[in-house]
Amino acid sequence: IEAALAAPNVEARESWLTLIEAAPPPPDISLLDGLLRERMDATPLLSSVFIRHLASGQEVSIRSEVAYSGMSMMKVPIMLSVFKQFYAPPTPDITEAMTSTMTIPGASNAYANRLLGQIGAGDTQQGVSDVTALLRRLGLLNSFMIAPYDSDVSVAPMVTEANSRSDYNANPDIFMQTTPKDIGLLLEMIALCAENKGALLAAYPGEITDAECRELIGVLELNPITTFIRSGLPEGTRLAHKHGFSNENTSDAGIVWGPGGPFVISISVYQPSWVEFRHSQPLMADIAKATCDFFALWSSTQAG
Repeated sequence: IEAALAAPNVEARESWLTLIEAAPPPPDISLLDGLLRERMDATPLLSSVFIRHLASGQEVSIRSEVAYSGMSMMKVPIMLSVFKQFYAPPTPDITEAMTSTMTIPGASNAYANRLLGQIGAGDTQQGVSDVTALLRRLGLLNSFMIAPYDSDVSVAPMVTEANSRSDYNANPDIFMQTTPKDIGLLLEMIALCAENKGALLAAYPGEITDAECRELIGVLELNPITTFIRSGLPEGTRLAHKHGFSNENTSDAGIVWGPGGPFVISISVYQPSWVEFRHSQPLMADIAKATCDFFALWSSTQAG
């Protein structure tokens, strides 16, 4: 082009450009990471997220190993422990308790304690210990229960790497704690187990089956809440998730079957004294939407 512009003769002032069409490169996961960090840091909340795309293994982990109150998030390992215990389909009574744990908010803690009693052969505290042992065996070392729901017993705090941090403190409940990463990894294990692969089947051969994991996912799909992760997804998107509330902590975590393939997403937020819904709801919805959109775009670049 420069030579043509500088040519002394009009006849030489001509340049031919060749257009070569090529598919754009796939978007890099760092783009999603940066977008989410900017959105999360724009709120007064301490927020954490763990995301993993199941097919590609692409991952976003932002403050995902901060300890938060376990709340209702711990009902996921509780229900998994119930399935581990049964070598046949659960009894109608236990099935009702699991379903009610997901669908009756005001009574869900009582039903969860019934499940802990089932796990512990009538001893709720033993059930608590068994759930923590399952988490330990799966390598989820920042998650634990040391008392049933709504307990006021005196217990010694359990020390973990997550709750020993000096940089972030979400004031987690001393009775039960987890991290977004631990819950996200557990959900990934359940999703892979449902496809007859992954760590759950290796850790508990013959005790946990792919059929049981699919049934557990079906229970998680009964969650009726339409806010948080659900509100950021396209209408009709399949979602199996569990949310949890306390005064200062709010969490939501699930398996999403989005247009770009399934992924796990786990979000927790903390605000001293009280989590304001006007901050937590749009943040969680935006994180879910951005994640779903990113993987849909990424997947479209893989076609062909």
